[in-house]
Amino acid sequence: MERIYGVARSRFREIDLAGRKVRLLGVTGSGLMKGSAQFSLFEDDKRLERMAEAIERIKEKFGDDAVGRARLM
Repeated sequence: MERIYGVARSRFREIDLAGRKVRLLGVTGSGLMKGSAQFSLFEDDKRLERMAEAIERIKEKFGDDAVGRARLM
């Protein structure tokens, strides 16, 4: 993890931002392990149901665009 952070930090410093401020910077990694699989955060149906209900309450209060999948941003 430290190596990934170090490389990302080094690469970021190479970018000419021309004085612009950066609010958020993301780094992703994939294919780092052979034979690995992504596990579900919601193996329990009750937790998935509670999450869906919470999302609905947020959308009712703040609008349909208040909550969305990160990969769609």
